[in-house]
Amino acid sequence: MALVAPLSWAASVTKEFTFAGSDYFHRWSQEDQHEFTPQGQEDLAKWQDMVTLHRYEAARNAEQMAAVANAVLDNYQQRGAIILKVDASPARGSQPAVYFIAAVFPQPSFIEAVFTRLKLENGTGTGVIYSHRLYGKATGNSMSAWLKANATARENDLMDWQPPAKAFQRR
Repeated sequence: MALVAPLSWAASVTKEFTFAGSDYFHRWSQEDQHEFTPQGQEDLAKWQDMVTLHRYEAARNAEQMAAVANAVLDNYQQRGAIILKVDASPARGSQPAVYFIAAVFPQPSFIEAVFTRLKLENGTGTGVIYSHRLYGKATGNSMSAWLKANATARENDLMDWQPPAKAFQRR
């Protein structure tokens, strides 16, 4: 019986979307937060690249979305993040304002770079977060090199990408 569950779980996992040239698969959900990693990164204790999709149901207008963006930035700072970039593009015509935060979270056993895009989509607040982790105790220089080589591309990918609506659905 124990062998059947992992096989049926593996068979039910299908590609949800492609981001930055990699296929991503659903790994975990709770309420309005959904996490996805590429093939070969199923272990959520040891992933390297993750896309997290979050709905902010209470954010229904521009003012509420701005408050969400400020709360996310404040949360990052309270959790010890090194903020690399904060940007906001104002609403233009029918296009909502878009908020962007890039941060690095140094931890004792890993370092994580986080790129966050927040905006109203179809009248509801959404967050799309791309994260990249490097494991080990002295990874600051490696993360700096990774950021130098990849940060601009990941930011552009994130800002241009439209996640499929089904990826935000509760599971």
